[in-house]
Amino acid sequence: MIRWVWFGFFFFAFTSVKAQKPSNAYRLNWLQNKTSRAEITSVDLLTGFNSRGYNNQPALKENILYLSSSWKEKSGDATNIIALDLSNQEIRIITQTPDQEFSPFPKGERLFFIRLDPETGFQQLWKLEGKQQLEKVLPESNVAYFMPINDQRMAAILIEDQTLGLYMINLETYEKKLISRDVGRSLALSQNNILYFVHKYSTHSWYIKSFDPLTTQTRIICNTIKGSEDIFFSQDDYFWMAKDSRIYRISLEEALGNNWKNIFDLHEYGLNNIQRLCVIDDNNLIFINQ
Repeated sequence: MIRWVWFGFFFFAFTSVKAQKPSNAYRLNWLQNKTSRAEITSVDLLTGFNSRGYNNQPALKENILYLSSSWKEKSGDATNIIALDLSNQEIRIITQTPDQEFSPFPKGERLFFIRLDPETGFQQLWKLEGKQQLEKVLPESNVAYFMPINDQRMAAILIEDQTLGLYMINLETYEKKLISRDVGRSLALSQNNILYFVHKYSTHSWYIKSFDPLTTQTRIICNTIKGSEDIFFSQDDYFWMAKDSRIYRISLEEALGNNWKNIFDLHEYGLNNIQRLCVIDDNNLIFINQ
């Protein structure tokens, strides 16, 4: 059974942009079991306040979950960024503009996100420092996805002639160095600043690869789950992916064997299109079902 988690509303106002495909965020809790598949103890719907709308691109900082959200009840609803306090069950609006804002990512005291420029059609990378200081991070770049490495470097997947190219960008000089072309939509960063990404080598061969910013070396880690490109790398050195109703993981140590383990199957919950994942700790994760 899926439970609803109630969130109190701080403030809502609706602006207009195009609507998105409905999707919702859920929190899954489980018990560790060394002899069999992990036992699911609860599945909670976190976005019941907007269950017919668009809620996607989860990013977690401590107990605050950031999402890109828009509301179906307003026909031309904008995609804005919201924050859910998972401890106090409260909701806060971060952006509220007629432009599209999405892909939130907290890093230190900064919140990075992408804003669609209505004049150029470019997806531009911005950051909010504290609650007031808003600043564009990169000059006129068309950013699909990104990952802050440190104060000097940003990994960014740029849209170029209907393809996606992964670059390392110097934030002081804006010099960019190509890491790979034909990449997927996922980026992950380990605690020692190793960057992980999906390389769509061919129609049938998709790989998770690593890039070391210090040595600039790239290597294959393992194959992705077939047809899936959303990866999450947890602090205990596991890669997580999902496909249809199933959630998989594989350890970094065992990855070359491509022995992905199916940890959860949520078919009985009616959740059959699981995509982005965000692991909280040893027995909690957040996922998007679209």
